[in-house]
Amino acid sequence: MHTDLTMTSALSDYLIESQTSRLQNDFRNFGQMPTNGTLSRLFDLSRLSALRHIEIAFLSADGELLDANYPDETVSDKLMPEWFYRLLSGYLHEDTIYKPVFLGGQLIGQVRIKPNLSSEVTEIWQTSTRMILPLMLIYALVSFLIAMVASLILKPTENLLRVYRQLSDSGKKSKRKEQPYSLFGLRDQIGDIGRRLQNYNQELRQLNDKLLSLHEDERKRLAAELHDEIGQHLTAIRFDTAAIRGASDLKEAKQAAQSIETINRELTDIVRSMLQRLRPPSLDSVGLTASLKELTTDWQQRHTHHQLILLAEEELNHLDDTIKLTAYRVVQECLTNISRHAGPAVLVWITLSLQGETLSIEISDNGKGCDLDAITPGIGLLAMRERVETLKGEFSVSAAYEEGMHVSLRIPNALG
Repeated sequence: MHTDLTMTSALSDYLIESQTSRLQNDFRNFGQMPTNGTLSRLFDLSRLSALRHIEIAFLSADGELLDANYPDETVSDKLMPEWFYRLLSGYLHEDTIYKPVFLGGQLIGQVRIKPNLSSEVTEIWQTSTRMILPLMLIYALVSFLIAMVASLILKPTENLLRVYRQLSDSGKKSKRKEQPYSLFGLRDQIGDIGRRLQNYNQELRQLNDKLLSLHEDERKRLAAELHDEIGQHLTAIRFDTAAIRGASDLKEAKQAAQSIETINRELTDIVRSMLQRLRPPSLDSVGLTASLKELTTDWQQRHTHHQLILLAEEELNHLDDTIKLTAYRVVQECLTNISRHAGPAVLVWITLSLQGETLSIEISDNGKGCDLDAITPGIGLLAMRERVETLKGEFSVSAAYEEGMHVSLRIPNALG
């Protein structure tokens, strides 16, 4: 802008010198001062209307506008927002140059040269909009394309995380509010999946170690029973058969045969007990309710100092086979724990019922109880929980000192 003013100032000097020289000759010839009408046509500044951002005006000695390279002194309507004009006008300097015009040693007017800020800011605005609007459109289009590509790339991950959320929320009464997906959200959830997988792997290793230990203990127990119980009974049968062969009379042979019959009944009970632990055969033949009655009756006979109450609906026989076995094992494990830890003279309540298609099992006792936070859950408790949660069920245990223990579980979609 300063360069434009300098060049325009030099141009005005040339115009002033040439036009005043001509006017000086006229003044010598006619000897009278020119009127304002004559002066207004002196420079013919309208020819300089093509000058950009520069206002050139010829003013009379008393300040009246006589000629200009623009229509009037009024700032033309701005073709830009007011805030844009105010923003830039503070950084643009409005330097004004005045050139006096003399005739016969008398001041007849002056040429004023100054920048046209409105025109300059308007051009800046128009240039900016011509450049910025296409860039904004390109930016919006590129952003949209990037979002579409990112959405296609992240779609499998979103589906994976959606399944993960469903698995995490399964079995919970309150569901987490669905959150919109974002790169940061995906990063956090993937990190959460990694941490959970580490915890699950550690728990699985611990559970696997306990299961191996349990299997080994079960093998040892079966080996001991086979050796101590069945082995002794087989030895007794061998002695009795030898006695029959060497009997001197029928009475001795009958006594040995009666002893073999007694041993056979005992062996039958032992084998039935072993099979009951491995796989209760009555589940397939008489159903869950009758199998539980048989289990609890046998437990009551072996623990006469305890009292047991069983309430089981007959509709339980229509349950899915896997759920029937799970229910049987849970009751069996709870009775084993009660006989080992609950103390003497314990009252046990066992309730099994169907609520729609959900199997509900409640097992309570009034034994010694315990502080669950102060103990490490045994393999039996962990196995029960794993069985129930594998079937997408809910498993909970509550206990307190001298107030007994309560086991509760819910298994959905129990009907086969």
